[in-house]
Amino acid sequence: LLNNNYQQYMSYRTQFLGLSDEKKRTDDYYIYYAIRYSAEVYTLDCGIYSELDIMNEKLWNDYRDEVMAYWIGELELTDEEIAFITNEDASFYGDEFDMLIEEVKERVVGEADVE
Repeated sequence: LLNNNYQQYMSYRTQFLGLSDEKKRTDDYYIYYAIRYSAEVYTLDCGIYSELDIMNEKLWNDYRDEVMAYWIGELELTDEEIAFITNEDASFYGDEFDMLIEEVKERVVGEADVE
């Protein structure tokens, strides 16, 4: 299940990166799921089987390092935003998460030029 969540995260991340800037500004779907699945990988939120098996510890640590690099390097998430999405009570629904998505999109592609 950990690997499945990681593959989902990578798929949505890649699809978001492939969008035009205009589509990135107007479409929340791919970035929403990239952040959601990356948070699930990072926090080992795999549903009913969320206990780490010793055989998967190195893999999970590698995934966590990659996810953190994505959050900081690509999305430029702040410490507060990372704390928000990794909180075990985090909700990926509602105004606070929607606002985070909008802020991330502005950082990644900037605002549209208005003449």
